[in-house]
Amino acid sequence: MKKLLIATIEFPPQKGGIANYLAGLAGALPVDKVVVLCPKNPSPSLPFKKGESYKVYRKNLISRMLFIWPRWLPMVWHLWRTARREKVEAILVGQVLPVGTAAMILNKFLRLPYFVSCHGMDILTAAGDPRKKKLLNKILEQAAHVVANSEFTKNELLKLAVPENKIAVVYPYPNEVSGIALEKILEIKNRLGLADKKIILTVSRLMERKGHDKVIEAMPKILEKVPNAIYVIVGGGPEKEKLQVLSSKLQVENNILFTGEISEEKKTAFYQLCDVFVMTPRQIGPDVEGFGTVYLEANQYGKPVVAGRSGGVAEAVIDGVTGLIVDPEDVNQITETVIKILSDESLAKKMGEQGRERVEKEFRWEVRVEKLKKILN
Repeated sequence: MKKLLIATIEFPPQKGGIANYLAGLAGALPVDKVVVLCPKNPSPSLPFKKGESYKVYRKNLISRMLFIWPRWLPMVWHLWRTARREKVEAILVGQVLPVGTAAMILNKFLRLPYFVSCHGMDILTAAGDPRKKKLLNKILEQAAHVVANSEFTKNELLKLAVPENKIAVVYPYPNEVSGIALEKILEIKNRLGLADKKIILTVSRLMERKGHDKVIEAMPKILEKVPNAIYVIVGGGPEKEKLQVLSSKLQVENNILFTGEISEEKKTAFYQLCDVFVMTPRQIGPDVEGFGTVYLEANQYGKPVVAGRSGGVAEAVIDGVTGLIVDPEDVNQITETVIKILSDESLAKKMGEQGRERVEKEFRWEVRVEKLKKILN
């Protein structure tokens, strides 16, 4: 395959689905065939392939100087310099805007083919602005190929007249499972007062579209049927104060635990501790769940999931098999579904195990990345 430069403004240790997706792709490719260009960060990058490390260049890709416009202009220079130094033969663009613009400009000088990775919300956001849509169409038209993270994203690309044979769907794969010792699990459980609790878990940025508010609204009725239920919310974000106020208003604050940002080890512990993973995202304008890797993460630990029907979620969760999909705006449906899983251990175990088997069989990076290798060849 061609030597590939992955250019992105989101990459670990930055958090988020796109950062993890691109790092997963990088880690699944031959270590001598991939180089990453991403923003500066004081923390070292952590390769996703144990025992191997791909080369990562961390540069100031976005200028903070007011006299430099557009602000992404330095990206063109760093792309050119890194491509020449590493003798790369193709570029994979992590974000269609602004990285795709820089790659398109570079293509005119170095004739380096570029591929665009699309994630759903990026396409919808750009398509909603006439000026950005025109630029988006131009970038996609001149791209050698387009990589979509789901069929949902692929369909959005088809609406933009991108030829179907130019689009490859490469699903994300969650981070490798790393179990925590039972003693550590029990210590965390006792310290946080979670002993004998039925744990509902969400791992996500606290954003409006993620649906934490609807789960909190469901808690009073959930507690009527499952009085020992507790809702653990892992993650930070702009909606935290609003969600805390809502919890107090509904008088369920004693049954909700906001952990904030936590270590990967503690996050793993919560996945192992929980009885059901719940995230009910809804689409707000162009802001949509392009796929939903967290559902696969929960399934990896043998946990059933409750998901909101929007975006590419139905591709991450098989309704009735690996979890249950609900209307993200229907609090009653969310309530009944969560109660159903918490009250039926046999059903919960069956869906969790089916989810684990599906992830290991269908979503390993080694399998998914073969599509990318074929495109690059």
